Amino acid sequence: MVIDLILEVILTFVVLAITTISAAPIVFYMAPRARWLTRMSLSFVLGFALITLAGIFSAFFSVNSMILQGGVVLAGFGLFLRDWQRIAGCGEERLDREDWMALGIGALYLFVCLLFFDRIIIWMGGDALAHAEIIRMLLDGRTVPISIPPLGSYWEYYPKGFHLFAYPWARVFPMLDVLRALPVLMTAVTPLLLYSMARELGRKDEAVYALILACLVFPAHYSNLIWAGYPTIAAEMLLVAALLAALVDRRLLPIMLLGILFAHGRLLALAGAVLLVWQAAICKRCHIRPVAAG
Repeated sequence: MVIDLILEVILTFVVLAITTISAAPIVFYMAPRARWLTRMSLSFVLGFALITLAGIFSAFFSVNSMILQGGVVLAGFGLFLRDWQRIAGCGEERLDREDWMALGIGALYLFVCLLFFDRIIIWMGGDALAHAEIIRMLLDGRTVPISIPPLGSYWEYYPKGFHLFAYPWARVFPMLDVLRALPVLMTAVTPLLLYSMARELGRKDEAVYALILACLVFPAHYSNLIWAGYPTIAAEMLLVAALLAALVDRRLLPIMLLGILFAHGRLLALAGAVLLVWQAAICKRCHIRPVAAG
């Protein structure tokens, strides 16, 4: 079991690094005024969306998804090597005490969850076996149909974004380790996105508390790990990232929303409602301020 845990930790950091690097040049170019930690958090989620969508489009056109997904990663690495000084420089200016606290809490949550799921029989929980079967189909070179409701059958438009993202890693690492590590990573990134939202709104004192609440207090967030709600986990992460993108650069929104569609389509309706209410509140606030000033 110790070897499995070590392998899962390595897998987690490999996925985190490669996925983040794949989209970091785009995020750092489009949101130069956002905080560094905000941009890094968004880079992971955007990288997740891009790799997932590359797999989705490959399924649409019956092409081996590794071709497009590998192309996304290689293109991102090429741009990262060109801009790495701008992305990785000026460490003293980027992270303050609260940032380090957030990263420490996130790392602790990540390790505790990896340790916990290394000790339980994950196949006994929820839909873990069904998710593994879809990834196994991809590994065996079989066609996994992709469609959008109401077109096609339920099997065709059943959300497969998580599975297409997991597929490249399952080609290198054992399937069980992939199913343990990737969802845990997503549930660790989501509170970090909430932390970044609070910081971008200027709520420095509350930001760490928001992260702790999201990690440890709201059971719906991490209970999906036990019941294998992996598509929901992915869509939850993308939804929070979409809200953060609405704060720092709305040009990132379309890719986030498209990612939600193929991660868990029902959450796209929730995302739309939340974004509309958010926008209405912003417009109302902008309307009230001039009146109050007058």
